[in-house]
Amino acid sequence: MTEFLIAVVAAALVNDWTLTRFSGDETPDTLERLKRAATLGGLTVLVTLKACGVAFVLYYGVLSPLGLGAAWIPLCFLTAFGAAWSLGRFVRKFAAYWPLTALNAVVFGAAAHSVGTGAGFVATLLTAFGASALFAVTLAALTAIQARMDTDALPQSVRGVPALLLSAALISMALMAFAGL
Repeated sequence: MTEFLIAVVAAALVNDWTLTRFSGDETPDTLERLKRAATLGGLTVLVTLKACGVAFVLYYGVLSPLGLGAAWIPLCFLTAFGAAWSLGRFVRKFAAYWPLTALNAVVFGAAAHSVGTGAGFVATLLTAFGASALFAVTLAALTAIQARMDTDALPQSVRGVPALLLSAALISMALMAFAGL
């Protein structure tokens, strides 16, 4: 479970950095940053649930009876990328987010499968939902912290990436406390 929480915080860090660096704007305002983070988080929840549901049915309905259980990771990639691409094609304004959303869904789908191996369909979907929702909240928190760091007076040695990593460490410790570790 610890690795699961670390994967959530690491994914939020990478996505926050990606949204900040490759957004196209030089310095987007705080509200725009939070809107992008919320959009990516919400899309990740939707795509993860869809991909995990389809992958679960295919895994236990096709791969497992044929003895191809090791094909779970490629199946997870295919279902996540298919779900994200179809969502990006269906809703054009989300088309720019589909690669990040797909990668997030792969990470959370694989984690949900490894945590819930042998669990039922509902338990797997609940695990996937919990991971992706936790990711969305963590991403929003890191984005808000990053926006606040840009406006507050911080010592020069702590600005930027060091402050973001310190924030991520504090969020990780808080998540571990909720996990009972």
